[in-house]
Amino acid sequence: MIKDVFNSLMNDKVRTFFCWITFTITSMFIFLFFTVAMSDAVGVTMIRGKSDIPTILMVASVILCSVEIVFANDFFIKNKAKSLAVRLVCGATYTQNASYLLLQTVLILLVALPVGIIGGLCALPLVNVLLVNMMHTDIEITLNFQSVLWAFIVLGYVIFWTLLLNLSFSYRNSAAQLLNPNGLKNPQPKELNIGGKIGKVFGKFLHIALWIAPILMFYYQKQLVLPCTFASLAGYVLVLNDLFLPFLNTLIKNKISNAESIVSIGFFRQDLKVLRLSLMLFIVSGTLLISMLTSTDNPIYQVLVLITYISMNVLLAMSIMFKFANEVSDRKLKFKTLSHIGFLDSAKSRIILKEVFYLYLLAMSQQLVDNSGF
Repeated sequence: MIKDVFNSLMNDKVRTFFCWITFTITSMFIFLFFTVAMSDAVGVTMIRGKSDIPTILMVASVILCSVEIVFANDFFIKNKAKSLAVRLVCGATYTQNASYLLLQTVLILLVALPVGIIGGLCALPLVNVLLVNMMHTDIEITLNFQSVLWAFIVLGYVIFWTLLLNLSFSYRNSAAQLLNPNGLKNPQPKELNIGGKIGKVFGKFLHIALWIAPILMFYYQKQLVLPCTFASLAGYVLVLNDLFLPFLNTLIKNKISNAESIVSIGFFRQDLKVLRLSLMLFIVSGTLLISMLTSTDNPIYQVLVLITYISMNVLLAMSIMFKFANEVSDRKLKFKTLSHIGFLDSAKSRIILKEVFYLYLLAMSQQLVDNSGF
């Protein structure tokens, strides 16, 4: 089994690397965050926690790290499904399959955690320099027993959560399910229908207003930053479901004579349906963290928010890559079909380029629009 574990990791270097980098960044962020938050300068405590920005950030960060690990783990183990199915057919038990997955995860964690902790220690002097420049005092963040203890407790939770995901994947899938995984079913959301055509138009304008108006309110009512952020994000969800996806359908109908555009927009539409949750988390995380950054004048709190913002944006952007990679890995048959009906390799390359460009342009533009009010 040990030999099979090493062969499996080496035969899938890309997924192994991305899983490793996810755990490395997560452990680096957790170690650095708890070191700063539980320092004497900030004074966050887990037993007698307060409803302040560091405590809220701590809870939100653990939740977001858990979600990111779900995406990274799904990206890593999906490619192992057929191998697990073959092992079951050849006589392996569910316990042996679970051990097979666990050993791979443990090996990655054993390499990732030390690198992440060392990275956090190396980043600590940079945090101190940033605090000195912002506060103009000789403040210094140092390690203490409580911060190190809670950092390792949370890292232990991350390890336990990852192992639990792998165990559940092994035990809930039979050989037939692993060999024939069901595709994701993403029904197209229905448009709001109130009062016929006029009601639809009014509903669309209402959604746009709910998305844009709270952003404008940021300039006038700073104390309403968080409520306005939630209202704007709700408006964004409605705009995406009831305006943007139907707009893509209309665009496909209007470009019926342009085969390349139809295919690239169709793939882009499918990407949005699959990546909707990841895109929402990416935008929600960034917007809420920036709203916290603008709602406090405490330099140490601002540094904590900045650390969280950078780490979460990197991790959630990677989760979009994970989900997208899983989606496109199942498209070989579709591209073979395109070849059979006359598409040249150059045309398929242009289709892929347009699809990826549309996807990442949307992600970046929505993040910029929702953060523009700050």
